[in-house]
Amino acid sequence: MTSAERWRNYRQTRRDARVAVAAWLLAMAWVLGVSWWLGMERPTVLWWGIPKWVVLGVGLPWIATFVFNAWFSWVLIAQTDDTMPRPQPIGRGDSRRDA
Repeated sequence: MTSAERWRNYRQTRRDARVAVAAWLLAMAWVLGVSWWLGMERPTVLWWGIPKWVVLGVGLPWIATFVFNAWFSWVLIAQTDDTMPRPQPIGRGDSRRDA
């Protein structure tokens, strides 16, 4: 792998990591903020037998982050150029095989 390929892979990995960390921070802020804000409601409002703050503060972000992660991995990461060299098959008479 050449230096240019390594640098390109490094930049791609750094960009992917930034997106992942930003998504994680956004989800964390949503969970903490919405759960605290709606958790203070008295009396507790129930949706489908579950407190509203759990549905909107925990369940909704779980679903949203699953959809985002699936899209991010299947669409963005899977379509990036794979520049890793493929291993060469060991041929007959190769000294590495005889050892």
